[in-house]
Amino acid sequence: MKKGYKKTAGNNFITKYPRTLAETETKSRRSYKEGEYQVTPDTDRNLLASPAAFSLQNIFPYVFDGLAALCTDCANETATYIIGGIEKTLKIIQGQDEDGLLYYQTMLPLETFRDFALNGHNEYWHYLENELYELFKNPEKKLLPLAPGHFYVDYPIQVGFIYENGMKANIIKKLDNIGADRKIKYLVLHFYKPLFASLLQKNKKGGIGNNYLQVSRALQAEINAMLKSLKNHYSFLKEHCIDMQKHREWQIEHDFENVLKAAMAEFNIPGEPSLVRDYTAEIKDYTERLEAVMSLSAIEARNIFLFLACHDDRHSPSINIKTCNNDFLIGCFPGLVEIRKKTGKVYIKPKNKELLNKKLQGFIYLFRIMAREGKLNGAQFLPLDFDFLNKRVKVQRVKSLCYNNQPELDFVK
Repeated sequence: MKKGYKKTAGNNFITKYPRTLAETETKSRRSYKEGEYQVTPDTDRNLLASPAAFSLQNIFPYVFDGLAALCTDCANETATYIIGGIEKTLKIIQGQDEDGLLYYQTMLPLETFRDFALNGHNEYWHYLENELYELFKNPEKKLLPLAPGHFYVDYPIQVGFIYENGMKANIIKKLDNIGADRKIKYLVLHFYKPLFASLLQKNKKGGIGNNYLQVSRALQAEINAMLKSLKNHYSFLKEHCIDMQKHREWQIEHDFENVLKAAMAEFNIPGEPSLVRDYTAEIKDYTERLEAVMSLSAIEARNIFLFLACHDDRHSPSINIKTCNNDFLIGCFPGLVEIRKKTGKVYIKPKNKELLNKKLQGFIYLFRIMAREGKLNGAQFLPLDFDFLNKRVKVQRVKSLCYNNQPELDFVK
C-alpha cells in the first residue's frame, strides 16, 4: 500500500455497502420470474439451467465485505507497488475511468485484504482464504444486473495471485501448493462494476458514494463471532442445567460468571452478580432466547439485515415490508417456503411457521446483543421488534447503537 496509508484492524469503521450487491445477494432462483428479466444476446442460456446461477447467497460474504470496505476507504487512494523489482504508483482501485470495462481491479497484499474483510477477526482467516482460493480454482458465472430489467451472465469476482518475482500463479497449479514453493506478494481481484459502482460515484454533497447501505465493518465476521460466543453460553447452560438456588456460590466462582453477566445485561439488571439474589428466572428466559438465536444461521442473519436495509427509508420508526413480503420470504428463507404453481402465491408450510417465527426472534435478539457489545456502531439501524403479522420491523436510529436500558420486546406469534 502507499506510504503513510494505514488500515488498523479492530476499529469499528463504517462500511458503505452497495445496494445493488445487497439486492442481488438476497435473491434466490425463485425470485426471478420468466419474462421479467432479459439477458444479453451473447448469453449461454445453458448456464441458466442451474439454480445456482441465479444466486450469490452464502457464496463469498467475506470477500464481498472486504471489497465494500476497500471501496469505502480507498475510492481515490493510490499505492506504490514493487513487482519484479520495478516500482509503480497506481490507483488502488483501477478501472474507474474506463467506461468500456465491466470490471474494477485491485492488487493488495493478502494481509491487507484480510484486514479489510475481517477487521481484526483473524480467527476467520481460513474461511476467507478458502473463498479466495475457490474463486481462483473454480470461478462460477452468475446472473448479474447490468441495467434495470437487464442482466449479464459472467463472473462476479475473479481472483489471481502474483509471486514476489512478478510472475502470476498458474491456474492449473494444484490449489494446495499455491504459495508453498514461492511466496505470494499480491492478491489480484477483478470485481464486477455494476455491483460496486455506486460506492465510487460522486454524490450531490461532493463526497463519494451513492445509493449505499450503511453497515458495520466486517459484517459477516462480526455475526459469526457473536454467534460463536452465544453458542458457548447456550452449550454451557444446556450441559450443566444449573439450579441457581442450590449452586449460586459455585456459579459465581467459575465459568458461569460470564454467562450470568450476559443474562443480567439482557434483562437490564445493573451491577455485579450477587450471591444473595436469585437469578433462576432470568437464566431460564436467557436460555430460551439463546435457543431462538441458535435456530438462525449466520448467512440468514446477514440476509435479513441486508434485505431490511434495502427497504429502509432511513427516517421512519419502522421498516415496512408489506409490499415485498414474498420477496423477503423467498430471498431470506428459501428452504421454508413454497410457491403454488397455479397462483404463484408464496406458501409457508404449517410446520415451518413456528420455526420461521423463532428465527425472526433470534435475529432480533442477536442484533440487540451485537449493538450492546458495540458491534453495530454507526450501522443504518438496530432492529427492535419483528411484527410479522403487520409486516413491519420496528427500528432504532441513533449515531451510536451502543445502548442501555432497552425495554422488553414483545413478539407477534
